[in-house]
Amino acid sequence: MGAYAKITQGFNLTGEGEPQRVTAVYADDGLFPMLGVRPVMGGAFLPEEDQAGSAPVVILGHRLWQSRYGGDPGVVGRSISLDNQRYTIVGVLPAGMQLSRSADLWLPLGQFSDDLSEHVHHEFVAIARLKPGVSVAQARDEMVRLNQQEAIAFPDAHKNFGVLVEAMQDPSAAQLRSTLLVLFGAVGLVLLIACANIVNLLLVRNAAREREVAVRTALGASPRRLIRQLLTESTLLSCWAGRWACCSRLEG
Repeated sequence: MGAYAKITQGFNLTGEGEPQRVTAVYADDGLFPMLGVRPVMGGAFLPEEDQAGSAPVVILGHRLWQSRYGGDPGVVGRSISLDNQRYTIVGVLPAGMQLSRSADLWLPLGQFSDDLSEHVHHEFVAIARLKPGVSVAQARDEMVRLNQQEAIAFPDAHKNFGVLVEAMQDPSAAQLRSTLLVLFGAVGLVLLIACANIVNLLLVRNAAREREVAVRTALGASPRRLIRQLLTESTLLSCWAGRWACCSRLEG
């Protein structure tokens, strides 16, 4: 299980170049190993770094590493300033990191500014891997039971709050469903128009070739040979039309 929290206000990054406004995410030390994400430089947060009062450390996002530091492999161990506080760079995330792709920096969750020991609301996102043989429904029931225990022990902090457990692909697919449907519809319409144009072209062309077919038949061409010729021409024309439709859609 791992957790992270996005920071909306960001930080002022100074030192080594022009001052820059950067976005950051707090993550606990178990998030990256749980997701199977291995930094390309340095390492992930250590348990002792994810504690309140520990030495401030930071992991760079791949985009910031390239844009500000030019992909310097010696950036690990270097010190940077965020809002006039010094942080030590301990790692660089890979370019394929999909979780919170807009984040420039990652900080240990233990250094979160709020008191995490208090039973108050914090906007954290938790991600977990199910044990073999455990279903999402079973995990949901277990989390509901734990939340009920917390609600009994701390009723003031659990007013109007519940627990939602779902597979990661469900909310992602739900957000993209309408966009994908519109995209599929547009692609289908373009292909339908292209097919209609090709059919009309073939009908007109074949109607004008009646005399040619009659002459070929009179010269001894068999029906099989004529059909093979027409199919070859139609296949080449269809391939060209399909390529044109795809290129037009990509350019659009």
